[in-house]
Amino acid sequence: MKEAYEEAGVPSEWIRKDGKSNPKFTDLTHDPITINTSKADGSCMKHSMYYSCDLEVPRSWSPRAVDGEVEEFLLYTMDELERELRYGTAVRPSMVAVLVDFMIRHGQLKGANDDDEILRKAMRKERLSLF
Repeated sequence: MKEAYEEAGVPSEWIRKDGKSNPKFTDLTHDPITINTSKADGSCMKHSMYYSCDLEVPRSWSPRAVDGEVEEFLLYTMDELERELRYGTAVRPSMVAVLVDFMIRHGQLKGANDDDEILRKAMRKERLSLF
């Protein structure tokens, strides 16, 4: 809750776990994405785990950086997001994995097939390296 508020101004009551079910919040931290990244020459190898959650928010709400750590927020349609993930350079490689996982889980990756599950497993238990 603290990070969600600091990074995007998310009200704690939207994600508070007080025994009441919030159908718009899905905690996926039990299944982190694990990836290795490095510079193009293979140096600076880094192993990272990304814990993600899904939160459906009101259309009228806009995220805002509270602690100044986030520079900006961008709103993409699913088509725009897929185009950016496939061909763009605006998203860091580690975040590409998180966003591809989101699209797979929500059935939004075009041309997806049985390889979806292979990719999901590669981003978790098996290791995925991005350069």
